Amino acid sequence: MPSRRVSGRVDNMDGCLDPDSDSDSSLYEDNSNRLEEAFQNNPSFQTFLQSISHTIETSSLGLNFDFENLTVSTHTGQKILQDITGSIPRGSCWGIMGPSGAGKSTLVNVLMGQTKADSGTKIKINGLEKTTTGEYRKVIGHVPQADTLVPELTVRENILHSARCRLPAQWRDKAIQTHVDALIGCLQLSHVQDSQVGYVSRPGISGGQRKRVSIGIELAAAPMAIFLDEPTSGLDATSAASIMRLLKGISRLGVTIIAIVHQPREQIFYGFGQVLLLTQGRMVYAGATAGMEEYFEGMGFQFPLRANPADTLMDIITGNGAQYAIGGGAATSRGSQVDHLIDITLAGTLIGLTAYPSRGHLFQGIPHLPFSLLGSAADYISIPQLGLLAGMSIGLSASAPGYWVLGSGQEVARRERRAGHSVVAEFMGRQIGVLPRLVGSSLHFSVLLDLLASPRMGWGRMWMVNLGYFWCIYGLAGVVSVGVRKPEDGPLVAVLGSLVIGVLGGVAPPLSRVKEWGVEWFWRLSPGVWFAEAYFTENLVPLGFLYRVDLASRTVGYTLGRFGVDVG
Repeated sequence: MPSRRVSGRVDNMDGCLDPDSDSDSSLYEDNSNRLEEAFQNNPSFQTFLQSISHTIETSSLGLNFDFENLTVSTHTGQKILQDITGSIPRGSCWGIMGPSGAGKSTLVNVLMGQTKADSGTKIKINGLEKTTTGEYRKVIGHVPQADTLVPELTVRENILHSARCRLPAQWRDKAIQTHVDALIGCLQLSHVQDSQVGYVSRPGISGGQRKRVSIGIELAAAPMAIFLDEPTSGLDATSAASIMRLLKGISRLGVTIIAIVHQPREQIFYGFGQVLLLTQGRMVYAGATAGMEEYFEGMGFQFPLRANPADTLMDIITGNGAQYAIGGGAATSRGSQVDHLIDITLAGTLIGLTAYPSRGHLFQGIPHLPFSLLGSAADYISIPQLGLLAGMSIGLSASAPGYWVLGSGQEVARRERRAGHSVVAEFMGRQIGVLPRLVGSSLHFSVLLDLLASPRMGWGRMWMVNLGYFWCIYGLAGVVSVGVRKPEDGPLVAVLGSLVIGVLGGVAPPLSRVKEWGVEWFWRLSPGVWFAEAYFTENLVPLGFLYRVDLASRTVGYTLGRFGVDVG
């Protein structure tokens, strides 16, 4: 993986400083090699290895898991896991990471045989295809996040009880005692083996020792694979590093280790030889931990110096990695921009189809002489309605995307402001970055509206009005992003705000009636009324040679001839 030189950085499990290190992963590899050598020279390790080999009557420990198109659905058809394909070889140490709801526990439950996958899923264990892994439950251990120990028993009694219950019946008591002694030695629990475990509120041993006892209870049954849920959760750095050394040592025995982790420390993260990343039920990455950064850097992301790569990784796979994208700023994914343009295109198409039957005849007024004899019933409402519909469409299609574009980097902006960065520079950069999006969106909308509705106003002026209103909606979304407390509520609040300013467009009730009420000033606070007035003016003025547009203006309430004011 690419070098990330950081002077004076703690880069190994023992907390040693190495200012000349060029690669985090190389340090962890060196630790693993030293760890393997230490375990091989440990007499307890040799005794425990012989004991496990005797238990399963083979020298080849561990399980190989191969899965193809692994899919799990609820009874309603919702996909929890979707087409997961991968391989977990024996003797490897895997970390499974992902946000809440990504499917981590479901994947582990399927591999343990506790959850059944959908039809079409292929699972092979040690090369043999199985419809379920239930028959392997006796050789699969599971360490839950919460310790399930008998508090009244000692460390040795807890492990011994598990061994007596789960080892083959033909084992003699002396062999079981030897097996447990070797296991306790491997777990580095010999000095506390006669200590009572105790309760969480009144512990007899430390949290790290409790976790090792929980692992020992599963190892006592000589499993070929162990699944762990948050093995280092709630532990201090020293205890967590000790647990990782233990898990790596167990994997050197040949036992397959698979652990669910959420946001581990950097030392813990690199303690896993391989990592599998899930998000929204899909697999994002599966492979060597040392190659993870290079993989995501190849996709256009960068990992900040001194930052925990596991935290950066979680931001990326949860969709909050825009600040890590090379080129950063107000960057958004290509997919989100395409989706936004599709929404705008559909909005322009639908509004154009709404006005299409009129074929551009959006106004019918009272004609001047000598055309008055040719007149019919006046229609003063179609043009304001077109302005209302266009404004509502822009608001509905642009408010939520505007919130995500302008609000996604608020935490980064706050941090930078606390660090003394220029607020004006940050604001201007964000506004300039959003300009291409505004121009593209307004062009899509204006072209389709002009082709289908055929309004009288010139295309250039219509595009200017639409661009200005897009800008207003994005500004509203920016205000919402600053004021809303829960980010998940932001898009809804932005949409509701766009509806309010659209309704205050002077169409219903008409602006003339609002003037009679004496509250025109309130309507004039809304960009929607200026937008509708610009549409009314530019569609009506070209017909001034034929109709009494002054009567139409007084009836509706809009002021004619101030396009610059309306747009500005």
